[in-house]
Amino acid sequence: MARRLGCGAHCALLGEKMATAMAVTMAMVMPACFPLEGSAVTVKRVSFPGPDGVTLSAVQYEPDAFAANGMRYPAVVMMHGCSGMWSYRNVSAVNKDGTPNLQNHLEKWGLKFARLGVVTLAVDSFTPRGLLAPQEQYQCGGNSSVNPYTTRVQDARRAYEYLMGLSGSGSQQVDGSRVGLLGWSHGAQGTMVEAAATPREADTLRPVADRRFVAVVSFYPGCGTMLGFGETVQGSFWRPYGAMQLHVGSADEFYENCKLRAEIAQAYPYNADLAFPAYPAAPHSFDAFSQTWPVSKCDQEGNSVSTSTSASASGNADKQAQECAMRSADVDALDFFKSHLGLKDTAAIETETASASGYDKL
Repeated sequence: MARRLGCGAHCALLGEKMATAMAVTMAMVMPACFPLEGSAVTVKRVSFPGPDGVTLSAVQYEPDAFAANGMRYPAVVMMHGCSGMWSYRNVSAVNKDGTPNLQNHLEKWGLKFARLGVVTLAVDSFTPRGLLAPQEQYQCGGNSSVNPYTTRVQDARRAYEYLMGLSGSGSQQVDGSRVGLLGWSHGAQGTMVEAAATPREADTLRPVADRRFVAVVSFYPGCGTMLGFGETVQGSFWRPYGAMQLHVGSADEFYENCKLRAEIAQAYPYNADLAFPAYPAAPHSFDAFSQTWPVSKCDQEGNSVSTSTSASASGNADKQAQECAMRSADVDALDFFKSHLGLKDTAAIETETASASGYDKL
């Protein structure tokens, strides 16, 4: 059974082979559009101009009849973590149905959003910059050749511009006032900067015209001094300009710095619209182990209510903490995006499993 891993230093794999140049080339010239059988979602490989002359690539998840009906859709830009966006860090990875094989959390959100009528763009910040082999896709540990605080921010902005340029039936297809931003780890650090009310270097408000994203969700970013917004975390002036959620487990090494920054942002005089939920004992990358969408949260004692994995059955407290964090964060973040992107509510959240894309999951 093939398995996908998320970001973080604990994700290093043994026995991986380098992706050959031929394999990468074949992946880039394969058919670009993949309608999912039995689904209203179409998956595309796309490219668009990036910063500094780079041509960025991305995987685009489209709702049913997106290109044909003349409607204006909400959208979400997704920014991957420090191990890239590809399953096993293999940039040629494809699912059994021919769709690009992304890491669990990215593909889970892409499919979910598209089925709810949201155009979703998973931006690849590594492969277009020549980081092709699995070990090159692994940009964790603080020595990344792609700067999460500058380059990743510009990538997100270029993705927004690309979405604004989509047109069909003679009209713009994406509503620029309903675009969200979602990032993990390395990518979440970029979302922290993009969501900020000020530049990193000075506590002066950015112009309203410089604000692009109406709602931002960050999963476990680094919140230390490298983020900026003050010489120390204790002296942070970081706060989001709009609605934002910040999801970090208490067992994550980044937790204390993120907690302190969140508390400062939430307090007077900033009073930021920022949610910082508690996830006791949850580690980094807590949402990356499963692609099954949760149908509920855990109960107040931390027991799974409608369990979607074997974590509770195993009696493993660490796995249960991870699962409960994933379930709560996924449910809350989805409700957050529904509210701020103006999505129609659904009677029940359908379970989306491996069978949706024809690929075995963890």
